Amino acid sequence: MIVDNQDRYIKAHTNLSMVQYEKAPITEAIIDIQVEARSGMDLSFLEEVANSVRSDYPKRKDSRVFEGIVEFGPSLPVKTTASEQHDGFVLTDESEKLVLQVKLSGFTLSRLHPYTNWEEFRDEANRLWEIYKNQTLPKSIARIAVRYLNKLDIPLPVRDLRDYLRTYPELSSDMEPQIVGYFMQLQCPQPSLKATAVLTQGMIAPTVPNVVSILLDIDLSRSHALPTEEEALWELLDQFRHAKNKIFEASITDRMRKLFQ
Repeated sequence: MIVDNQDRYIKAHTNLSMVQYEKAPITEAIIDIQVEARSGMDLSFLEEVANSVRSDYPKRKDSRVFEGIVEFGPSLPVKTTASEQHDGFVLTDESEKLVLQVKLSGFTLSRLHPYTNWEEFRDEANRLWEIYKNQTLPKSIARIAVRYLNKLDIPLPVRDLRDYLRTYPELSSDMEPQIVGYFMQLQCPQPSLKATAVLTQGMIAPTVPNVVSILLDIDLSRSHALPTEEEALWELLDQFRHAKNKIFEASITDRMRKLFQ
């Protein structure tokens, strides 16, 4: 039986949630909890949330959602309309590394680069969720997600993406063996978690010279059979993070890992 580098890596690191890199490629980590709002819910309740966390998240701006409608028919000219609605607030800490979105539709916490660790990020999300939940009293939770965006900087020249990536676009042998840009998205069921992982990958503009930058975006979500108990909810988010790590490690090679050391 052939055992490749990834198999050896997983066997040597059975607890992938403990793997940490000196130069982690994470540009943004997200915990998202979408809700079904209760009757009578309005922005005044979100104002209370913002006021409750003002000492830690003093920077505030409105969140707005835009909607466009296009109407057309065989005997009518095309008609377009657009509307804008204030649906919540975006709150930022002094460092501008933690961004909290509180909306009528739910709660999102983002940690921007440099990422610290899951436990610190999760505990802060848990604390803020309790404030949001107690102020807004949502009817139910509609969706939960853990999402990580990674920027992989591969030094030039890059002869073959397979040297760095185990999930990658593959060109037909009848085509010219070069690409200057790509975007792909894979939806991968996670039966044990009753969830779906969406893996998005593509070339993005580099921020440093002499590299090719690849976006590796992993989004794990579940929108049915959600836990009703708080402890079970956060245990499930822990499992999402662990599954995210496995997908990340399964997507890269040892040569890529060396770039994070």
